[in-house]
Amino acid sequence: MTGRIQRALSGFYYVKGENGTLLTCKARGKFRREGISPLVGDHVVCCEIPGGEGRIDEILPRRNFFERPSVANIDQMVIVCSQAIPKTDPYLVDRMTAIAALKGCEVLICINKCDLDPADTLREYYESAGFRTVCVSAETGEGIDALREQLVGRLSAVTGNSGVGKSSILNALDPNMSLKTGEVSQALGRGRHTTRHVELYELPCGAEIIDTPGFSSFETTGLNLELKARLPECFPEFAPYREDCRFVGCSHTKEKGCAVRQAVKDGQIVMLNPGHCGGALEIANILRGEDGCGKDLIIAEAGDLMYGCRSYEVGNILHTGLKVHVPVATLPASDIDRLMKVLGPIFPCLQPAANVLETGFEGAGAMLHPIPSLMNINKMDLGQSYDYYMEGITPHIADIISACDKERVAVCRALGVDALALGDMLVKTYKLEPKDSLYDLIQSIESYRALRNPTNTKHRFIVEDTMSGLVPLASVGHALGIPTPMMDAFVNIASAVCGRDFWKEGRTAEKLGMAGKTLEEIQEMVR
Repeated sequence: MTGRIQRALSGFYYVKGENGTLLTCKARGKFRREGISPLVGDHVVCCEIPGGEGRIDEILPRRNFFERPSVANIDQMVIVCSQAIPKTDPYLVDRMTAIAALKGCEVLICINKCDLDPADTLREYYESAGFRTVCVSAETGEGIDALREQLVGRLSAVTGNSGVGKSSILNALDPNMSLKTGEVSQALGRGRHTTRHVELYELPCGAEIIDTPGFSSFETTGLNLELKARLPECFPEFAPYREDCRFVGCSHTKEKGCAVRQAVKDGQIVMLNPGHCGGALEIANILRGEDGCGKDLIIAEAGDLMYGCRSYEVGNILHTGLKVHVPVATLPASDIDRLMKVLGPIFPCLQPAANVLETGFEGAGAMLHPIPSLMNINKMDLGQSYDYYMEGITPHIADIISACDKERVAVCRALGVDALALGDMLVKTYKLEPKDSLYDLIQSIESYRALRNPTNTKHRFIVEDTMSGLVPLASVGHALGIPTPMMDAFVNIASAVCGRDFWKEGRTAEKLGMAGKTLEEIQEMVR
């Protein structure tokens, strides 16, 4: 018979046949050998076997599929978020919308808990980008009828971070569902997983809903693999202008005469998260250089990634939560009030910094990424997997990081930036108790646990954080007369390991327009 998978649990698939019967099935071994997994929403061919169970013999062609959440053939992705506890990191929503676009799937943004926080800024943020958005309260019933109207006649997958209220919303849509719900941890600011499996429900209104567990990791396969070719398609705000662009495969970044670039509006924000050393200066040169954008743009950069996350392999990203304190600055610095008015309510972790020298050159990535990676290059060569921070940073490696960090602080001080030492920065960022050593401090950071190591020399920890971290720090140090022998050594080691010249490829003082300038002239650039 043919049917559709309604539920997947512990290797069993519950298939609803065309006659309405439900058959408990196992998948044929060939699927495992071929690296294929049946998904909820799949149309399949199955047969009964002795014992009253069934077997899935064939998976019929899919309209689309997602690995996280594990669903197939959906019409729209309903992304549930909230501005109340737990607050949703908009970055997660943005990544899901991009992936949905690559998969040919519509998106509905559902903002829950509007009785606690109306989330007007978040709603306007996504509505202005062209997304259908509905605000609801599963507790009071506000907006539930409007949400139901968006679901009728469609197969929708509901996803979002744990504790945001996905199961509560489904109970509000159909009280007969009686799904288990949980409370949000006040200490952690996030919910506990109550949905443990993926299941398809048919609502009396004619809607079909797939409930999914809250995500701490989510699929990015399509986004990573098709980034260069298709990323512009992921932004609905580009749609009215893409057809007028005269360039095939245009990236909409610096092409002269690009219709999308011409459509940029006054007051729009270009936010680098993070900017790394000199990122805002580089972007400003691109946007405001020869034949550049003449609009009143806010160019901003965060001093660090606003969330804890790692990508171990193509297709998987682990997200461990928002940080509590991340400095942010604008270029020019006088635009900071305009930036905070827009982004402050969405990202409460952002704290104004003096200028982009502070946010750019204070970053910890150049210290914590290429140095430990290169010090453990033997493990990479042997294919060994290890906990990057807990095992990869030993007491002696932490001492080497500290030595490099002293050079970073010296460069920052020469730029007029009262930079914190790395240890003090980590204490402030993660609200930690100070420790006697950098090693002990790193070992105490819960967000750093269970994060795996880079597996090849093309990893951003080595390539990106050398080119846009160590190189600009050392190069600007050379320009200002600050010796940086430790950082110089690691740039040279990274170049040798990767077979590249990172001094030539990297973000040098010359490329940033800082070479040959006095401190006063450099500071004038960022005011």
